Amino acid sequence: MKNQTKILDPQKALSLFQQGKLNEAMAILIPLLKESPQFATGWFLLGVIQFQNNELQSAIESLLNATRYQAIYPDAYNNLGVVYEKIGNIDDATIAYKTAIEQKPSYANALYNLANIYKSSGKYDVAIDYYHRAINVDPNYTNALINLGSTYQTIRNHEKAIKIFNQALLLSPNDITLLNNIGLSYLYHFQYDEALTYFQKSLSLAPGLSSGLINIGQVLQAKGEFIEAKQYFEKAMTDPQQTEIAKNNIGLLHLGQLELKEGWEFYRARSSIRNKQYSIPETLPNPLEGLNILLTKDQGLGDELFFLRFVTPLIDAKANITYQTDSRLTQILVNSMPSISILDSGSTGPYDYCLPVSELPRLLFDRLPIKIPDSIKLKTDRDLESAIATTLPNNNKKNIAITWQAGTVETNKLYKRIDPELMGKMFSNVDANILVLQRNPSKKDIKNLEKSLGRKTFNFSYINNSLDETLAFLNLVDEYVTVSNTNVHLMVGLGKKLKIFVPFPPEWRWTFNEQASPWFPDIPLYRQDASGCWNTALSNCLSDLEPDLSS
Repeated sequence: MKNQTKILDPQKALSLFQQGKLNEAMAILIPLLKESPQFATGWFLLGVIQFQNNELQSAIESLLNATRYQAIYPDAYNNLGVVYEKIGNIDDATIAYKTAIEQKPSYANALYNLANIYKSSGKYDVAIDYYHRAINVDPNYTNALINLGSTYQTIRNHEKAIKIFNQALLLSPNDITLLNNIGLSYLYHFQYDEALTYFQKSLSLAPGLSSGLINIGQVLQAKGEFIEAKQYFEKAMTDPQQTEIAKNNIGLLHLGQLELKEGWEFYRARSSIRNKQYSIPETLPNPLEGLNILLTKDQGLGDELFFLRFVTPLIDAKANITYQTDSRLTQILVNSMPSISILDSGSTGPYDYCLPVSELPRLLFDRLPIKIPDSIKLKTDRDLESAIATTLPNNNKKNIAITWQAGTVETNKLYKRIDPELMGKMFSNVDANILVLQRNPSKKDIKNLEKSLGRKTFNFSYINNSLDETLAFLNLVDEYVTVSNTNVHLMVGLGKKLKIFVPFPPEWRWTFNEQASPWFPDIPLYRQDASGCWNTALSNCLSDLEPDLSS
């Protein structure tokens, strides 16, 4: 009878576990494992229960015991990976998943879990390979299909994303998230009518879905239907969870049309402002003379430089200004803005007001004599400039710096790219030195650039490691051709020539309707068209370059 009890107890524990009676199952397993510590299946089941109970360290110990007593145990290794991942031990999770796959190459869930790790770490090509392997094992693995599609979407391969998402849609035809993902891929692939079809279908399944309303608004905005776009954003505002996102979209819509007063009001809903630790006033007093005001950096480096143009009215009003900046900008601003105090770390004050610098256009709007002030003027370190001058090509040819990509690929709205092969082709007959200023350029991009250019470039990508050096470098080049990035604001501050490729749809500061932006009136813009084509932009840029270089 004793042996019969040992045989039945694990089955009873498993049955209780399957019924969700975890404590009762554990009550059977613990004494059983004390009596039979080499019972690997018991350790595995105990580890799973402990994970369910959020006893993560105990779960790891139990699953490790399972693998000690049963060397080939892919389920235990896969679950061990899940627990390691839960506690943030990604290295050990990766090893555990790989072990599970080595022991069982057709283990779809382990392949999927490992793919997710690689996707989260930005190793998209590896993630894609493992998702495909999981789907080859189980063609109906919906989550693997969805995550594979979203990975393709992240790396902006929207054709493949759409194909994969549609495979998943056959398995889950009313999945609202999936429908929205397909719509977004069509949107980013400049296929607006197709995007609307999927967004509208998601809304038909979930009327009033705020994310769907925002997505439709973005499509309408891309199509130039601004009034209709705003109406959809306003509908989305009724959802408390989406109110700020919808307001932000309305703000950007107004700013892109140069409707500045309304735009700055709604711009308060931008993501960078939502978690500020101090309250932002509705207004500033008048007069401002003698007030101690701390301005803090807000958003990216380029945004800092852009919004510092609104500090001049505070200085003119005789307020005492302290600006807390990113440490990478400290010396440049110390050299360029001697009338204000520059900090790159915290200060106790006291201050009458603490404000994000991006709030100045709203707070000062009614007092601004010029609604669009000039950019701040920047000064270089002359010694640094002299040192960098010795590294430039010295062959009596003009030096053209180029950048073809900015932002991170994961962020579709902030990511900007023009194929370097297209830029190389544009410059192929231009008798000038091409200086690569792209941050961390890939070997593939350099190869494609030089192949279409028909000659070698000069790689100055390392200059991006220091903004002081970048500023000095930019002051030395004859021309800068680029997508919008921080260096644009440095070049503008120097008063130097540059030419900018603007993706479609444009970011608000490049405006929706103007050939040039009033924020940067002296900079020619070369806009991608609504179908995603750069041909006209490239042709126009080349035509404008030739007289510049001959002068």
